[in-house]
Amino acid sequence: MKLTTTQAASAVIFTLLPAASANSCSYKMNQFSTPNVTIPTSISYDVWAQNVYDISGICGGLWDNLKRFGVCATPSQTYCGGIESTHILNWRFSVTIGCNEGMVHSTWWEATKNNFGSINCLPA
Repeated sequence: MKLTTTQAASAVIFTLLPAASANSCSYKMNQFSTPNVTIPTSISYDVWAQNVYDISGICGGLWDNLKRFGVCATPSQTYCGGIESTHILNWRFSVTIGCNEGMVHSTWWEATKNNFGSINCLPA
């Protein structure tokens, strides 16, 4: 089957769209180090999502749902916001090391029902 230039270009664009609009989530282990020992102290999460409407409402839901997990209930270095006109949300925070990515994924789902896509937190 031979594709026209227009069909081929459309296929390439369609293939690239999911990657271009995918959400991202990364985390970093924060540590306290001495010459003899390194101790993990907290985890910092950074989530980006596109096509999010009502950013302030979603942010409220994210914080409320994060509190369901005791080890996640007192985040520090918190931020959740974005620019309503661009519909890009950024949610970032640090928590104790017990607050794992599964809890963050669950929080995202409970707050958004994945209406803006899912997240998959990976090491930064």
